[in-house]
Amino acid sequence: MQIQINNYKELLEFIKRKDINSKQATEIVCKALKVIVLFDMTKDEVIEATEYHIKTFCRNNNNNERPIFLTQKNAEFNINDVFS
Repeated sequence: MQIQINNYKELLEFIKRKDINSKQATEIVCKALKVIVLFDMTKDEVIEATEYHIKTFCRNNNNNERPIFLTQKNAEFNINDVFS
């Protein structure tokens, strides 16, 4: 199956669909946002982390430097963000 996601709103709508599980949501988020997830997350955790990442680091579709990990809370790396 091929999907096309054109913006962050569509990304969030897609991962919130009932037929999408946490593994699928994580995979598409990683590809769309070019981030890494090191540990399994529930679907709700993926959604929450994705919403935070978009709101915090992807405003106005800017291409400024962004965190490499989905769960990072700041642009500057903190190992505790990855393990929380």
